[in-house]
Amino acid sequence: MYKKLRVHGRLINWFLGAVYDFSRFVLYGGWRCDLSDQQERNYYASKVYHSLEKSMSYTDHNPSSGWANAAIVIEILEAAVKYKNAGFHDKVAALVLGSFIEKNNGETTAVIANQVRKKFDHLKSQIDTNVEDNFGVFNSSKNELNKGRLSCPEDFFFTRHSIREFGNVDSSVDKSTLEKAVRLSLKTPSACNRQAWHVYHISDQKKIKKALSHQKGNRGFGHKVNDLLVICSDIKAFNPGSERYQHWIDGGMYSMSLVYALHSVGIASCCLNWSQQGKDDKGFRKDFPEISNSHSVIIMLAIGEPKENNQICVSPRRPMSEIFTEL
Repeated sequence: MYKKLRVHGRLINWFLGAVYDFSRFVLYGGWRCDLSDQQERNYYASKVYHSLEKSMSYTDHNPSSGWANAAIVIEILEAAVKYKNAGFHDKVAALVLGSFIEKNNGETTAVIANQVRKKFDHLKSQIDTNVEDNFGVFNSSKNELNKGRLSCPEDFFFTRHSIREFGNVDSSVDKSTLEKAVRLSLKTPSACNRQAWHVYHISDQKKIKKALSHQKGNRGFGHKVNDLLVICSDIKAFNPGSERYQHWIDGGMYSMSLVYALHSVGIASCCLNWSQQGKDDKGFRKDFPEISNSHSVIIMLAIGEPKENNQICVSPRRPMSEIFTEL
């Protein structure tokens, strides 16, 4: 009887968790496409202008396609001007749209294309397009792409392990090295290039202890952690119902990229699972009100320098026959 109750209890917990996730999406998700909200508009801008980038990247580019999305970019830019709060993706959207119009200049006389050109001529001087990154489309040779190949991938991937006790027991990791790893991790692919990630760094011991008190997998070593990252994904970035779980996917991909980026610069890490119910999530947020309500916690990540000698769990990998199937 007890076993049956426990089994059914898992279903009830799943349902309660799903209700909590739904309530958070209703309150903080991007389903409204509110163009007055800078963050929400910027995520939407990235989603739309990225379609123009893809259109321009195709070898068989159709100059008549993409103008409907170009018209949406115009709406976004008009909102940025109206509310005087242009963000990074607003600026890039203006640059990409300008490139798109230039590439298709005179190629089509469709009414919508002419409307977009006219409105953009009026808007472009009102948007500050000073950004430090590239935009649009660029050419890259096979040789350029292959520069990133590892001479021995096994030496990199097979030397990354979960480390639970670190060498820097009296100090935090070097901030510049940590920031370098974060910059490297930003190359993670994301749905429509929305990049809805956010990393919170905690180095204060009292705060780390408080944060880890809400996480159930750090017994035996949590008290030795000097640096803790809280990796989040912003649900404001996702608006269609079909994207209800996309922030978990993008957040998970980013988390793995960050783990390997940290490994590449000599910082060890241990992923700390955050599969929590609403009560636990709310408790954590109450202790850390600085974390945005729209940021879903993906994982916590304990980080530090490895010791000279480390005791490491073997954690055998499943055989290829169990995880790979040729269809």
